[in-house]
Amino acid sequence: MSTKTSSRTVYAKWTVFESVHTRPPSGSDGNHSNTYTSAVDVTDSRTGVSNPKWRAQIKSGANATTNMTGTRFRVLALSPLSAGGTVENGDSTNGSTAITEVNGIFQASITLPSPGYVGVDPVASDNQALSQAFDRLRQQSRHAQGLVFLGELRETLKFLKSPFKGAREMIEGYFKQLSKMKTVGGRSRGRKASRRTIVQEAGNTWLEVAFGLKPLINDVKDIAEAAARFQHDSRRTVIVSNGSSQKGFDGGGSTTIGNYVQVVQHWHELVECQTRYKCALDYRSSAEFGSMERLQSLSGFALEDFVPAVYELIPWSFLVDYFSNLGQVIEGGCTNTSNVAWTNKTVRMVRTRTSSYSLGANVSPGYTATLDSNGDAVIQRSDITRTAGSNLSVPTLTVSLPGSPMKYANMFALWAASERKILS
Repeated sequence: MSTKTSSRTVYAKWTVFESVHTRPPSGSDGNHSNTYTSAVDVTDSRTGVSNPKWRAQIKSGANATTNMTGTRFRVLALSPLSAGGTVENGDSTNGSTAITEVNGIFQASITLPSPGYVGVDPVASDNQALSQAFDRLRQQSRHAQGLVFLGELRETLKFLKSPFKGAREMIEGYFKQLSKMKTVGGRSRGRKASRRTIVQEAGNTWLEVAFGLKPLINDVKDIAEAAARFQHDSRRTVIVSNGSSQKGFDGGGSTTIGNYVQVVQHWHELVECQTRYKCALDYRSSAEFGSMERLQSLSGFALEDFVPAVYELIPWSFLVDYFSNLGQVIEGGCTNTSNVAWTNKTVRMVRTRTSSYSLGANVSPGYTATLDSNGDAVIQRSDITRTAGSNLSVPTLTVSLPGSPMKYANMFALWAASERKILS
């Protein structure tokens, strides 16, 4: 193991000019100018193992990556604060005028992000990357979900035989009621459709589109594409997946400048965990183009497709997936990884500190001030851990609230469609 370091210094320099004039003039009148400097040392480091044979290993298809850890600082933005203001006290004959100007890079601008990563969830980031890796791995051998399609065939035929039956019957009934209405005393008399019936049929129609029509269109498309890939296909030799989890923190402070104003600081730190998997694929043990084994795999009738298909066909299993990643856990555990030659994993913990600075009054209530400013800084710290020869493990089971508005819309439609049954 060897460690390489690279150090540099980031400087801050700012000038404060203050001019005070009293009415009538006094001994405190005058101009004052002060220049301040500050500095912070930054060290980037990288610890790992050298691999002089990496060219030959890459040429032979072997894994040339080695384990590595490192820390890197980046100054993404550093704009100077250039601001001025006038503070008035009293009137034109008895009072004072103070003019303050601040120019340069303020000392708090070069505050480095802290090394801690409290609040971020590395498990969520890892689960996202693993699920994406398994999904892209399955795409190389499976294109359609044949077992699921057969399991839903009965409901599909029922839907095709009489699509949107409830909505059509409600509309037909509405027009029949209109034809039977009588006008008595200038007002129409008749029975109107209840609001509960309208809501229920709207929910049923939404569910038929979301869980009937759209999946059917996707299934037909997947079957056609699977047939096209049966004889000829372009396979990926490398797949890359990514996941992330983040948390934000806010804060602020102030520093008095001269006698009348202060520099006000507002900052936001974004803490993020980024996970990346890189997998090399070897198809020497895969089914040949045009073979029945390949047709079976592309159509979703392979042995590893059975358990995920059974889970998806279980009633309300999709609702379980809204609140957990159980479906992804099952898919990951059943995915065939025999084509994976090697896997590398990289975890990057990133903390980005974004600061803004403005000039604010620091005077008694009797003063008035006209102040303006522009100043900002963005400094980032990254801690990297790369692991060579890692494995694609099954995602960790987690529970969380649905994050997609469409999922809430589907749950509302389910509630609306079943409301009448529950209340009756």
